[in-house]
Amino acid sequence: MPETLRWDEANGKTVPMRAKEIAGEYLYLPEPDLPPLHAAAALVEKARMGLPELPRPRAARFVRQYGLPPERAELLVATREMADCFEEIVAKGATPLAAANLLLGEVSRLLNAGGELPAADQLARLMALQEAGSISVTTAKEVLARMSARGESVDSMVKQQNFLQISDPEALAELAQEVIAANPGATADYLKGKTKALGYLMGAAMKASQGRANPESLKKILAQKLAERPKKY
Repeated sequence: MPETLRWDEANGKTVPMRAKEIAGEYLYLPEPDLPPLHAAAALVEKARMGLPELPRPRAARFVRQYGLPPERAELLVATREMADCFEEIVAKGATPLAAANLLLGEVSRLLNAGGELPAADQLARLMALQEAGSISVTTAKEVLARMSARGESVDSMVKQQNFLQISDPEALAELAQEVIAANPGATADYLKGKTKALGYLMGAAMKASQGRANPESLKKILAQKLAERPKKY
């Protein structure tokens, strides 16, 4: 029911004063200098189409169109800049969920620390290099931090800093042989059944490659090279 309310300071709430039966009882006064506005339907529709997509409908579209979990979609549309960046990254070929996780994870952490949001094309390029195995997860984080702090491009950093991951089987096999030869104690332990020694050899190999060796490929090749050696009892 329409009614007039007042604020009760003592009880911290509003209380009814009197009821209103009809709108006229509010004594609305028309403004004589403002004539009635009759907007054509086409004008209203044109204005509506020019409005940006609102957060709630956009989140619902992200769920529908990209298959994102609702909670991920809602976080992405919290700012228009982040939502726009997400769609630009996906348009360049990135997997929607991976793009959302990158923006809401490591990118958001850098933004909270005072960094800048990197350009969408650079984020897409970074994701492509990581998915292709050209750079490691650790390297990707380092590159991303530089992008956020200095605005550097992915390709220039990868080239200047020699960040490309070593995935060539022959190069990894050579690295494995060198590490095995340089660590006879750990090699002997592994051949005696102490499988934890493989972790030590992996660490030595990653250090020797300055973190550039592909960990998964290196581990397989290192295990193969060790298996080729005679067991020690």
